[in-house]
Amino acid sequence: TGNTSVKEGEALTLTCSADSHPPSLITWMKLHSEEYLQNGTETMPTITGNASVKEGEALTLTCSADSHPPSLITWMKNGTETWKINSITASESGTYHCVATNNYGSQQSDAIHIEVKCENVLHLFNFISVTIFGCLL
Repeated sequence: TGNTSVKEGEALTLTCSADSHPPSLITWMKLHSEEYLQNGTETMPTITGNASVKEGEALTLTCSADSHPPSLITWMKNGTETWKINSITASESGTYHCVATNNYGSQQSDAIHIEVKCENVLHLFNFISVTIFGCLL
């Protein structure tokens, strides 16, 4: 089922179901062609969010993937899996990407470099403050 007439560049969604046990793997092919139609993650996932944050702030990045069935999103930093960061520190600066995975495979996003800005304020007296850039360790 589905709309069989679309304009070039538009998405085409076709649905096929089979009542079988064990479940069937459905493969789409173009008639009179050896070419398989693409299933699964249709486009490379994209990352949106602010790549420059101050130390102590929350890092909020969103990974979007147009896929069917929906993809499981995994975040990676410098090649290892990572989780949500509520209060970021300078040590969490680095290169992040996401991977969208479903039954048909996986796609990796372009990388985004996160820069954590360190800003410390040193109060010398009640009336003088000096801003020091760079994290005090």
